[in-house]
Amino acid sequence: MVDCRVEFSKVALRTAIGFVVMGFVGFFVKLIFIPINNIIIDVYPSTLFGMDGTSSGQN
Repeated sequence: MVDCRVEFSKVALRTAIGFVVMGFVGFFVKLIFIPINNIIIDVYPSTLFGMDGTSSGQN
């Protein structure tokens, strides 16, 4: 019979490792896609903003 503390420790450790790994994945995705979005906005500003630089949805 497996001791409950040992099993809980294994599950808790694997859960913590999963949180850390997913945190790093999210960090690197943001690190890559924020500059790409800035390039897209710089290249195609007319599709997101009006000619005077203001947002098209605001008065």
